[in-house]
Amino acid sequence: MKNLFTLKQNQLLLLSIVWLLSNNTAAIAQSTSTAPPETMKVSLFQTQTNGTFTLADGNLTVYDDIFLNEVGDDALKMNNFGENLGIVRDGVNLSVEQRKKINIYDTTFFVMWNMQQRNYRLRIINNNLNHLGLIGNFIDTYLNTRTPLLLNDTNYIDFTINGIPASSASNRFRVEYRNPLLEPLSSSFIAFSAESKTNFISLKWTVSSPRDTKEFVVEHAADAIHFSAIETLKADRAEATGKYATTDAPSKNGDQFYRIKMISLSGLAEYSSIVKVNMKKALNAGDFIIYPNPVEQKTVNILFPSGSSGKYNIILISNTGAVQKIPSVEVIQGQRLQKLVLPANTNSGIYQLKIIDSNNQFIVKSINVL
Repeated sequence: MKNLFTLKQNQLLLLSIVWLLSNNTAAIAQSTSTAPPETMKVSLFQTQTNGTFTLADGNLTVYDDIFLNEVGDDALKMNNFGENLGIVRDGVNLSVEQRKKINIYDTTFFVMWNMQQRNYRLRIINNNLNHLGLIGNFIDTYLNTRTPLLLNDTNYIDFTINGIPASSASNRFRVEYRNPLLEPLSSSFIAFSAESKTNFISLKWTVSSPRDTKEFVVEHAADAIHFSAIETLKADRAEATGKYATTDAPSKNGDQFYRIKMISLSGLAEYSSIVKVNMKKALNAGDFIIYPNPVEQKTVNILFPSGSSGKYNIILISNTGAVQKIPSVEVIQGQRLQKLVLPANTNSGIYQLKIIDSNNQFIVKSINVL
């Protein structure tokens, strides 16, 4: 009778976890905040040989400043007969953890047991964790891999349990969150700056210990989250204090984010702070296509170059110098083609079409009005 009761108890627990992971509103204590809920839902699936997936277990983390970071506002993890995937905090296994919102850094330590030798899939659904500068990585200590996570989307991690004990280690997985924007500048970096020039960005940094440094990796992102390396510079170890500079030419205008990764001779890496700079790329007349030209029925089309979103003022200048202003156009992504109707009093002849962007940069194209 006792075994039957325990079986029913575990079945109910598994069903409650399944409901919890599929329901968008999940919290032991309800927040009074009007902000969208911030959560990380993790589901463990068995990967079947026919390519389908069977839910085995799961857990949930809810982030809200009404909670404490100590164990207390959380739901304990009870043992399932099958595979188990929980969160471990201060030696306590949890199925639902409730924590304060992530500020500078946070780590979720997973615990698993009763795993079989087979293929599995983890589904990690992050909701509203995409704060400016915050990055997340899934750490697999067995494979020694670090996988970047989308912070407001669904992530999939496939893994295998084999005959090697480390593959089924209870502490194999964790998720690390950190915000380099809010971390203090590394003690090795004295300064790091970025300045927008015409068609390129100038990057300069100064470090205090180049003698212990192997190289610098310049990293760029368009969103302050997803950085990628764009250049590697060797360190000059002859000087006690090193000054370095390079340039970058992003393909699009708008905000750009940079950081410097400094790699020591021993292989350790540390980062500078992140700097933001707005790219103002000069207009290139060759990138604008005007047609038909000659212009018929006082109607002309302008195909704006890729990445040219924004408001543009248009001025029509006759061969005598007379100026007529045409209504401005708003170029948005996916609508680069804009139709212009010239003023009704536009006579036949050669004109200059002056196109001016929001930074007062302009190009001039000649048109022949029939």
